[in-house]
Amino acid sequence: MTQDSELNDVETDVNIIEDKDLIEFEDARKELFGLNGITEEMVSDWKEKYLDIGWTSFLISGTPHAVVFVYRSITRREWKKDVKPAILQLDDPDDIKEYLCSAFTLYPLEAKDVEYWDSAPAFLPDTLDNLITNVSGAETQTQPMKL
Repeated sequence: MTQDSELNDVETDVNIIEDKDLIEFEDARKELFGLNGITEEMVSDWKEKYLDIGWTSFLISGTPHAVVFVYRSITRREWKKDVKPAILQLDDPDDIKEYLCSAFTLYPLEAKDVEYWDSAPAFLPDTLDNLITNVSGAETQTQPMKL
């Protein structure tokens, strides 16, 4: 066996493992979404309407399984026209985070009510706010690079 064929065999094995992990992850996601009442049709509708959506899950005391939060990105137009004027009216950074979470969380629906966050775990809005702003372009995938 040549060195090239050995490398190809290793690459094939890695690809098989990655494919298997991806399938297992997708199966776990579908199961967790099902436990939360999120259907594939809902996901498809969100993707079609908002294009950039993300999700995460939190372990919340008193719930039998992780709670899934689905969120969407903020467009520049929304930022300038709706979000920025609204948050300029808010003095407390926590209120700003809760506003953003309420405005851009697609699921659970209860999270659209700003009062939802009063009984949420203390740092859940902070984490979700970071995810929403990052998917909206607040953080790059690479460090700034000098040419």
